[in-house]
Amino acid sequence: MAPLHVRVHAREHERDERREQHLPQLEEQKSQTAHQAATHRRTLATDVPAHATHRSRHCAPANAKPVKLKDSLVRRPAPSSELPKETRLLRTLRAVRRFADRPIPDDVLRDILEVGRRTGSSKNAQPWELVVVRDREMLKQLSQLGGFAGYIAGAQVDIVLVMDSANNAFDCGRLAERLMLAASAHGIGSCIASLFPDENARKAKDLLGIPVARWVRQTVALGYPADENATRAGRSRTVGVVPIGRKPMDEFVSWERYGKRT
Repeated sequence: MAPLHVRVHAREHERDERREQHLPQLEEQKSQTAHQAATHRRTLATDVPAHATHRSRHCAPANAKPVKLKDSLVRRPAPSSELPKETRLLRTLRAVRRFADRPIPDDVLRDILEVGRRTGSSKNAQPWELVVVRDREMLKQLSQLGGFAGYIAGAQVDIVLVMDSANNAFDCGRLAERLMLAASAHGIGSCIASLFPDENARKAKDLLGIPVARWVRQTVALGYPADENATRAGRSRTVGVVPIGRKPMDEFVSWERYGKRT
């Protein structure tokens, strides 16, 4: 047997020969990998969508024209299918004034009330209490205390918003909208009713035992929609008095200064 150092030298020589034999293949593979990487970078640079202004400038071609974010917001709103489910819920909230004769389960109603409890308020004052009315006769009486409150009579529930004072009107609105959104998440329709004039608000306080010093003006009527048309504007007496639909974005939003639409 040859000495150890001779055997080691022989193995190293064989390894070097194998490396030289495979060197052309390794170089070809390296070249292909570099070509694929360059092609991928060019694809990224040319396929950047116009609205993706948040991406790095290195991903855009040198001659690309910058797209203003506000222009994409005003002129190219995202399709509803691409929106998060949370904003789809916000965008699809509709007032419902015709309700089905179907009770709202207690656990669903409590969940709606819990969402209301968690509503934000100025300085976290939480200047409110809720009176939940389900008695059918009481619902009928409340429906007579507002010029457009008749639908309360057909609701399954009417939530009366009892505020500390009229100074909490903004927080009252926040609370009402939150209750409506929570109801909508459960497939329940809703509509805000206003108790007016002041004499009617006083009558509501008397009916429900609410202290005189508290401010009561709004209620939120709840119920499952009577049918698929209940969430659409129909030929009711309010149509023609109020507009249908929403303003387009370019009539609603100013950029940087009032009246600057683009």
